[in-house]
Amino acid sequence: MVLLGRNLFEREISWIAPESVSERKNVHFRARRNIFRDAFGDGKLSIAAESYYALWVNGEFVANGPARGTYSCNFIDEYDIDVFLQDGENIIAVEVFCNNYPTFIASPSQPALLVKVGDVITDESWDVQIASDWRDDVPKYTLQIGSMEFRDMRLEPQGWQVCQDNSEWQQAVVLASDLPIYSKDLFVRDVCDLEANVLLPVKVPVISSVSPLADLKDVNVAEIIGGEAFGNYEGEFSEYDIVAGNPAKIMPQPDGGGVAVIFDFGQAIIGGISLDLESQDGMAVDVCYGESIENGKINPLRHHYRFADRYILRSGRQTVSNPLHFRGGRYVQLIFRDFNVPITINKFEFIDRRYPIDSPNKFECDNKMLNSLWDKSLATMSACATDTFLDCPWREMSFWVNDFVVQQEFWHQLVGRPDLVKRSLSLALSQPASNGLVPGVCPSDGDDHYILFPTNLFLPIILKDFERYSADGDYVVAVLPEIEKIFNICHRYADGNNLLDPPVKYWNFTDWSYALCMNIEHFDSEEYPLNGRNTCIVNWFFCLAADALAELYIDRDNDKSQKYVKLAKKISTAIVEKFWNENLTCFNEFIDQDGPASKISHALGILSGRLPEKFIQPCSLALSRDDCLTPEFYMMHYVFKALAITNNYDGILRLIKEYWQPNVDSDCPTIWEANVYQTGSQAFSNAGSMCHAFSLAPVSFFQQEILGIKPLKKGFEIFSVNPCEIGLNNACGTINTPKGVIEMSWKKYDEGLKVNIVIPDGLQAVCHDGKVLFNGLHEFIIQGKKR
Repeated sequence: MVLLGRNLFEREISWIAPESVSERKNVHFRARRNIFRDAFGDGKLSIAAESYYALWVNGEFVANGPARGTYSCNFIDEYDIDVFLQDGENIIAVEVFCNNYPTFIASPSQPALLVKVGDVITDESWDVQIASDWRDDVPKYTLQIGSMEFRDMRLEPQGWQVCQDNSEWQQAVVLASDLPIYSKDLFVRDVCDLEANVLLPVKVPVISSVSPLADLKDVNVAEIIGGEAFGNYEGEFSEYDIVAGNPAKIMPQPDGGGVAVIFDFGQAIIGGISLDLESQDGMAVDVCYGESIENGKINPLRHHYRFADRYILRSGRQTVSNPLHFRGGRYVQLIFRDFNVPITINKFEFIDRRYPIDSPNKFECDNKMLNSLWDKSLATMSACATDTFLDCPWREMSFWVNDFVVQQEFWHQLVGRPDLVKRSLSLALSQPASNGLVPGVCPSDGDDHYILFPTNLFLPIILKDFERYSADGDYVVAVLPEIEKIFNICHRYADGNNLLDPPVKYWNFTDWSYALCMNIEHFDSEEYPLNGRNTCIVNWFFCLAADALAELYIDRDNDKSQKYVKLAKKISTAIVEKFWNENLTCFNEFIDQDGPASKISHALGILSGRLPEKFIQPCSLALSRDDCLTPEFYMMHYVFKALAITNNYDGILRLIKEYWQPNVDSDCPTIWEANVYQTGSQAFSNAGSMCHAFSLAPVSFFQQEILGIKPLKKGFEIFSVNPCEIGLNNACGTINTPKGVIEMSWKKYDEGLKVNIVIPDGLQAVCHDGKVLFNGLHEFIIQGKKR
């Protein structure tokens, strides 16, 4: 499997852990060692953990990590720690956490740590201890993320990071070399370090009282908060000081109850809290995270999710934080319990950690709503990018490979950097299931139950888009054979007509609309309407995948390219023959049942370019028909593209106004997961994400239609210039390419659109009239596409 980076170790490595932790769940352990300065050499330290670590050097916090891996590979971080070192002995201290069961963030072998400093590597000379301040008998925070945090900070050995504690430590156990963790490839981190920004709340919308709580040992924190009433808070409180980062007091309540405070950070956040406060012994702080406030509180109990953690505090000043986990949302609710003297919050911050985006890609026009939609789309994408793409920063933080088919294109258009696309695709390919197909979520546990069959057809489409935007031909050559192999595994499920009929055991997922219109939110094979069915939509993706392989091979292996051209033609011919319903003048969705297919199916037919002429008009009309299923936000991307091809710009604007404008007009800073069949946070059993990166379909419309800039050859080597006015008076933007930034603007005049464009060296622009433009500044009048 091709991954960025390199395998660090040429010599034998040794993972360590405390004795007898291989079968324990929710394991926290600590490790440390004194190392003389001379052993550090150039001051570099390498560290890996299964699954998360926090690192200190001489008591100073350095970093946490690592980058996300899969069941087949882990990643190791390298740090220059020279600034933390001193003459003589230096203390390396690490805390490690491992759920020790598969989640959608980690697929661990067992709890373990690996550190290398010069010639010193983790071995029996390291001291370790189970971190007893963390409870392991806790429920899941979410299925996708893993367990909640429940920590009694009174049990943490004070000064353990600098060997000034009196707790018991044991000799580390070096894990046997035949254990599964050694079978994982270990690569140097192949993505930039996450950017950490310290955020203060922008306001405190709620402060309330809650009734006294008898049992602070109860781990069912989310259920407790979900069921308790919030009342009136009595006492002083300074929102100004909290927002300014100054100390503020929380007063005890007359009935001995607790105090709940909601902090609004004004944006989507992902990372961890830092609560610096003065506390009395045994007081508890419950921390829950949300994207909305309902009935004056954040209810952490949503569907089967439990968005809450608990910390029991020691007396005195301390900091509550969660460096071993990511949490996200917009709001953080703190509930202070069991205290009878004023609490001083010295400072409450959120340490936001995400991929560093400094995007040169811009878009602006004279429509404020469209500008706001672009800005909220960028904010959404930013919050959904760490060391992989995420579906959302709150509920799952999962890299769904099926989402990736649209998300990666939005990323190219909003950010213009290919490295995260490359890494994410490599991770997806590193974890084949037993049958060779790629699971829909990454990481997976290697089993077949997370296989989303159409996801495997998306891979050639993703790779084609990657090359058009990045021009990274070496990477394409490296992964193309593997993606072709996966495509051919899918092809085995074709019938005699070259139409795909996948087994019922696989989730035949393409878009939420098929289930949501029937109020089905689960994918059991007996319920989900596409499972085990020969469907129009999946076969059109089969056709597009074959054509993508043809394009990818065209300059590399012409025989293979022609092979896939012929296959795509056979598939499209069979789709028309078997799925077209002449009476309804549209496609059927199922080969064995009459009834209009989804608008997505008709859009894909148009986008394939393989529809016979007589079918193009009725397919175009189907994009606006009420009896054809409208997609949710996720797959609306393809409807937008098909409407653009057929010059139905009014249709695109209607969709934006109906479905995206309510989102834009709300105070939500990001784009929701759903707003067609279900809305915002009320979607998916009241657990709908309000920041979801697959929901950004308008982004392509802004860049490729309003600005009119589309890559035609790899890396924008050749791109089109064909803007659309759609009732606007002006528009401008920039697009990052491997050769530099394209600067584009136009302004409407009576004679047409006056275009100004700056083309970087090495690129060519083709206007709608066939005129070719080379590098430099160009000004001209063009008759832009109309509404």
